[in-house]
Amino acid sequence: MMSVINDFSHWIATQVSLGNHYIRGVNSKEMFGDLMGKLHEMQQNVKDAKERLETVSVAGESSDGRVRVIVNGNKVVKSVHMDETLRSADPEELEDLLILAINRALEQAEKLHKAEMSAATGNLLPPHLSQMLQNS
Repeated sequence: MMSVINDFSHWIATQVSLGNHYIRGVNSKEMFGDLMGKLHEMQQNVKDAKERLETVSVAGESSDGRVRVIVNGNKVVKSVHMDETLRSADPEELEDLLILAINRALEQAEKLHKAEMSAATGNLLPPHLSQMLQNS
């Protein structure tokens, strides 16, 4: 997302600095004047959101609760806890429990991440552009 913002910011700045105030018949100063400020504000908001997400943890557990995985809001696995009874478990069973717990934790982290990024880009850009940047 940050690279899209940086690329777009750079393109706008280049157009304005070259004196290209009219892009396809639209006055770019009117169209993009406030957009540059909004893009810089959004960059800071995204950076702040990522820093917050680094400090937030979510958990995912296997169905029986014997495996628990902790993931931060940036979708990085921070820890894996396994019940002592799994030390002698069948490797395939252990793999299945780990996969389930990891996927559940990542699913929770993804929801949290999307909510934070949506809030970070929320009202600063038109809805279609905001959505495009969130999906990049």
